Amino acid sequence: MKKIIYLIICLFSGLLLFSCSASNIKTYSGTPILSLEYVSIDYMGGSTRKYIFDFEKNELYLESEIPSFDEESIYDFVTDVNKLKTFTEEEEITLINKLYTYGLFKIKDNYKAPSGIMDGGGWNLAVEYSDGNKKVSKGSNNSPKKVFKNCATAFYDICGDGIVAYVSREYYLPPKVGYSFKTDNMLYSSDSLVKMVNYKWNNFESLDNSIYEINENADFDYEFYPNINCKIVLDTHNYNNAYSYKKFKKCIVISYDYNKDLTNENILYDDGWFKQISIDIEYNKIYVIRLEFKNGDYVEYTFNSLIK
Repeated sequence: MKKIIYLIICLFSGLLLFSCSASNIKTYSGTPILSLEYVSIDYMGGSTRKYIFDFEKNELYLESEIPSFDEESIYDFVTDVNKLKTFTEEEEITLINKLYTYGLFKIKDNYKAPSGIMDGGGWNLAVEYSDGNKKVSKGSNNSPKKVFKNCATAFYDICGDGIVAYVSREYYLPPKVGYSFKTDNMLYSSDSLVKMVNYKWNNFESLDNSIYEINENADFDYEFYPNINCKIVLDTHNYNNAYSYKKFKKCIVISYDYNKDLTNENILYDDGWFKQISIDIEYNKIYVIRLEFKNGDYVEYTFNSLIK
């Protein structure tokens, strides 16, 4: 009996830990935030970019100042203001909760430049609260790198721009394997051999795209010729060279007749992670390569072997 109770306690503790880790974004309950402004300055050219989050109107603006010279060589700035987005209350709450969790509202007031650095860039952050207080921070060739890196993904979720830091491709776009076409006399490799169709990746997705229409309208970086045997070679040699993608759990390769209805489906490959595989190509077909991941994410790529 004691053993059963112990197992139940262990199971409950495990579920509790899982629940806590799955919902690690804290709820911001401090003084309401009216606005957030972030300015980046390029010391080499003098250009600035100011992002303005107006949480009262739920609007995001980008104000850019670019130096220019007129016909009399007088130095001046050209200012351009663009409204990037109107966001919802839910998006506002999600963004503020994430920025609060990642520590943006508690960064230092000043991040001084390391000695000896003259060029580069600087930044200013201003958070205005409903009680009239302001949180102001600045930096010159220095920043709270970990905080900014995490906050960049929160900003990217709402406007497609990391604002305070660069957001790497693997956050918002799924991976692709290496693609080559191989004949008896040639091996041709290019990123333009296939086109992305549908995907679900992290919190991003592009669905219900027509495989047939993509093949009809896309320019592929290869041309097929009759009476020449050809294979497609898929490899994962460079899968993680530039990015940190998780491995796919399954790869499925399917061929269809080249028509709008995608008739005569034929599964050519259905297996897990590989180093390299090669598949014979039949002409006048549409091919789909689907990578599936443990968490339910997936991505599809397509090409065709139409003889023109």
